Amino acid sequence: MARSAFIVLLLIAFFAVLADRVSAIVQDPPCKAIGGTCQKTTSSCKYNYASGYCKSSGSDVKCCAPSEATCTNVFGTCEKVGKGCSIGGFLDDFCPNFPDGVKCCAALRDGVIQDYSCYNANGICMKTSSNLCSSLGGKFKSDLCKSSGNGIKCCVGAFE
Repeated sequence: MARSAFIVLLLIAFFAVLADRVSAIVQDPPCKAIGGTCQKTTSSCKYNYASGYCKSSGSDVKCCAPSEATCTNVFGTCEKVGKGCSIGGFLDDFCPNFPDGVKCCAALRDGVIQDYSCYNANGICMKTSSNLCSSLGGKFKSDLCKSSGNGIKCCVGAFE
C-alpha cells in the first residue's frame, strides 16, 4: 500500500513539473522591445499590463511594461500593409487594437527603430558595432533606443 501511494505521489509530481514546462511563458520580442516582460496576469506588475505583445503564450499572459507602447511611441502610424510604408518599414504587434492587415509603419534606419527619446536628443539609433558615430564626431548614449533591442544605442552629436 505504501509503495503504491509513493508511486501515485511521484506521478503527480511528474505531471505537475511537465505541466509547468508545457505552459512556459515565452518572452516575445514586441514586449521586450517596449521594456516589458511577458507574465501571467495573476502576478504582480509594478507597471501596467499591455495587451497584444505576448502572442506566443496563453490568453492569461500579458506584457508588464512601463507604458503600453504603441506605434506612435516608435515614430510610426498604423497603416494598411497594402499601402506600403514610405518612411521605413512595417513592425508587427505595435497596432494591437487594429484589424488584421494593419501594421506599424515606422521610421527605420538600417532595420533599427528610431525612438522618440533619441530623436529628442538630436540623435539616431544605430548599431554600436558601427564606427560611423565616432567617425562623425558623435558619442553613443545609453537608454535612448529602448525599442530597438541589444547592441543599439543613440548616436548624438554626429548629425548636428
